[in-house]
Amino acid sequence: MDKKNLTAEERELKAQQKRFESDKAIAEYRAREEAINRNTERLRALRLARDAQNPPAPQPAAKSKKVAKSKSSTSLADYLKRETDSGRKT
Repeated sequence: MDKKNLTAEERELKAQQKRFESDKAIAEYRAREEAINRNTERLRALRLARDAQNPPAPQPAAKSKKVAKSKSSTSLADYLKRETDSGRKT
């Protein structure tokens, strides 16, 4: 069937079908979204109830390892001298 050969009634029928299908798809999408939200709320409630009964053991404070920052108080001349003495050519 050509688009040009459609009667007004056929065009209206096609438009009505498209509206019906889009409404159906939106309804299915919203139903899935609502089911996901209900499941998330249920799982959250279960987790909170479990944590209220058996609070998780507190984790020991992590000992912070101090990383020595290499702030060199040597001058540029000292650095360059060390580099040349090491035999390194840059």
